[in-house]
Amino acid sequence: MKVKDLELFSEIINQKIYIWKNNHLYLVNKNNINGNRALIIKLLAFAKTNTFTLIKHESEHALIVPCPKNILIYIEIKHNSKIKAFNLSSVESLLSVRQTGEFVYKLYTGQDCPYSFITFKNAEQNSSIGRQTSQKTVISPELLFKNESLILDSISKLDRKSVKEALRGLTHVQIIGEIFANNNLIRGEKDTLISFIASLTQTVVMSGLPAKEAYELEDSLIQAIELRPTLPLFTEVIQEIVWIFYNQLLDHRKKAVSSISERTSNYIQNHIREKITLSGISSALNTPKQTLNKAFEAKYSITINQYIRNKKICKAKELLRANILNLEDISKFLSFSSKSYFVQTFRQITGFTPKNFQRKNNNTI
Repeated sequence: MKVKDLELFSEIINQKIYIWKNNHLYLVNKNNINGNRALIIKLLAFAKTNTFTLIKHESEHALIVPCPKNILIYIEIKHNSKIKAFNLSSVESLLSVRQTGEFVYKLYTGQDCPYSFITFKNAEQNSSIGRQTSQKTVISPELLFKNESLILDSISKLDRKSVKEALRGLTHVQIIGEIFANNNLIRGEKDTLISFIASLTQTVVMSGLPAKEAYELEDSLIQAIELRPTLPLFTEVIQEIVWIFYNQLLDHRKKAVSSISERTSNYIQNHIREKITLSGISSALNTPKQTLNKAFEAKYSITINQYIRNKKICKAKELLRANILNLEDISKFLSFSSKSYFVQTFRQITGFTPKNFQRKNNNTI
């Protein structure tokens, strides 16, 4: 599969090209800005097997090229395209479309295209895909339910209690009355869910979830919704989607916390002989002290300073067992401020003085 060739072709024709693969939508040219992903996924539902699909949408066009293994290539064709301007009555334009489809198929698969038929679809004649749907993808979340902003804010803060309270504010009657009155009910439900998923995706990305992970989740959920001929109880679907995004962000945060904690632990181990301070760790790891402390305590259930003292005393035990250095040397070796402070710290942590510990291990200084 030659994605690089498609990327170059995208630059040449100055149009966005997407690949639909394994229920995920990928933008070929990373220098472009993602378009209306939810709308593109809807338009992909028009694709036919073994034929190019030319879709007219809001005075613009899109060409869908089916490839092996259920892969679809979606090509935007706007007015500034270097592909000939479309006039469905123009044979020349239709030949250009067919040649473009055949060329893209060969670029991606490395094989000659086995078909050349073109199926025409006018998305504007379909209320679920046309201009009205395009507007619904940017519909105000306030139309979804009264306290929608509270849900998004609660998810960004990972406040489970607040999420539960906000979800209790959902009522199916309110949603139908405000959004679905002039629309097919099932289509309206799907459009509303897709709009809400887009808002949730933006929220979790702004809250630190990697964009790739968030958009893959968005694509898979939209695909699952579009493939369902009917939906179960609407409010239950909403709640399930909310908790999917919540748990995805929660898992990411846990991994991030674990990473910071492990880096802190490694730093302490590697600098155990030095005078280690929280400020020094914060500077070395380029992480605020408050974030370090919170993450570290969440993983190890003790403070960073307590951990430093414990690790220094563990090292002191090794040195006492080796019976090479005296107490003064050990305290200096581990950067204690004085021999007396070393002895005091050792006793607090182990319950023994250094000498008693050494005798207990059948050694003497």
